[in-house]
Amino acid sequence: MLEMKYLWQRPVRLDNTKLVSFLGAEPHTPIGTAIRATLIGLGSLGATEDITRRRQNIPIGKSYLSAHPERR
Repeated sequence: MLEMKYLWQRPVRLDNTKLVSFLGAEPHTPIGTAIRATLIGLGSLGATEDITRRRQNIPIGKSYLSAHPERR
C-alpha cells in the first residue's frame, strides 16, 4: 500500500484511447445495476429484497411506502 500512496496525494489522469480503439466503444454499466451489485456485495441489500424491489419497480434508495403512498 505504501508504494501506491502517491495516488492518494496527486491527481491522476487516465487515457483510454487505446482501449476504445481496440473495443470499438467504451462499455458502461448502468448506474442502477452498479449500485444494486454493490449493495448486494456489501450485504446491505439481500438477494430476496433485490428481487422484490425489481418486481415492484422500487428504485434503490426508496422505501416501499414512499413508492406506494396509498398503503400508508
